[in-house]
Amino acid sequence: MRSKYIRIYEKLCPDDPIHDDDPRRGAIMAEMRSIHHAKTEQEAVAVIEWWQAWPNPQHQTALEFVREARSLMTDAARAGHRRGLSAS
Repeated sequence: MRSKYIRIYEKLCPDDPIHDDDPRRGAIMAEMRSIHHAKTEQEAVAVIEWWQAWPNPQHQTALEFVREARSLMTDAARAGHRRGLSAS
């Protein structure tokens, strides 16, 4: 099963698939996890601004990437919570 953080990264960066043997996989998972758990958007941006990947076709800024990532993470958490409730 693919990590939710890798799935979200690949949704946000469709031109950069992460395969199981990709040496960046662990670092990207950790950075996406840090974005998810950051207390503020600016703290989350600080995690990835070193990527220097903006603007790009999907996101104009790191902040735009962070906002979309955190929204997808929240949606995934809600969906998981609903599945848990329906299994009860």
